[in-house]
Amino acid sequence: MGPRIPETGSFEAVETYLLRGAMMSASPNLLPNLLWIDFLVKREKLDLPLSLPKSFAVQPVRWPFDLCHVMKSTAPWAACFDFDTPTRKGLEVLERVRSRFQSLPVVMLTTSKSKIHQRWAVQQQIWDYIQKPCTVKTVCDSLRPLHAEPSVNVVGTTAQPKLSSPEFNKLSPAVAYLRANYPDKIPLAKAADMCDLSPFQFSRIFKKVNGITFQDYVVQLRIRRAAELMKQRRSSVTDAAFEVGFNDLSYFARMFRKQIGMCPSRYRADTGPSQIALFPQLERAELQDSATSVARKS
Repeated sequence: MGPRIPETGSFEAVETYLLRGAMMSASPNLLPNLLWIDFLVKREKLDLPLSLPKSFAVQPVRWPFDLCHVMKSTAPWAACFDFDTPTRKGLEVLERVRSRFQSLPVVMLTTSKSKIHQRWAVQQQIWDYIQKPCTVKTVCDSLRPLHAEPSVNVVGTTAQPKLSSPEFNKLSPAVAYLRANYPDKIPLAKAADMCDLSPFQFSRIFKKVNGITFQDYVVQLRIRRAAELMKQRRSSVTDAAFEVGFNDLSYFARMFRKQIGMCPSRYRADTGPSQIALFPQLERAELQDSATSVARKS
């Protein structure tokens, strides 16, 4: 049963309650409030949230409700939006939550396999997008990294996980593996598993940290290595393409032109030193990786 809805209040007034709730959730003696928002069109028992372990204080609410009142009465540490197929109204409410309470982590559960919904979730910076049917373990695995965060997720503040060295360190196992095995086919799901993240979480964090998607990062890394082979070892265009993992020469040529600005044969024929600033995202990632390695050794 959902919490009692108090009288109407403003969003500004709510933030005081949310701050208090987040501070209480950070106490080792109190459980974090997990707001479970039911937007299911087909009426059914909420077995999934009720099956979550006792480490969460689940607060289920069902649409329709007053969003401001719910936030005030539950002071959530995180929120799960539970859909079958997302409705327009449900997505509007979720977007409003993400816009107004930017530090509140939101998990979206849905039966929808629509790429449009997944892209929308990325744009809204949803913490995770879980396709149903799913298990309790899937939900717990999604929430576990948030529960492990040392900082308190206070709604209305900037306590959302920051794009700093902790975020980069979370990705470092996959990035290190990729740099050593870039010619091989590396599925995104495998890279995410190396970092103990879901594919959706991994994709979202990866793009935020590096400024490009995981797939674009792989292509850029391969193109840069191919450019180095042609310049430093004078490898042929064909040899360079196959060595870095491209099996289609026409695709390699298109990607090379897109990234470098000229075709690979022209780039190789230019015997002068390259003046092209290649891939600042890769350079930044490598500098961060080097700094992290030095810090671990010291």
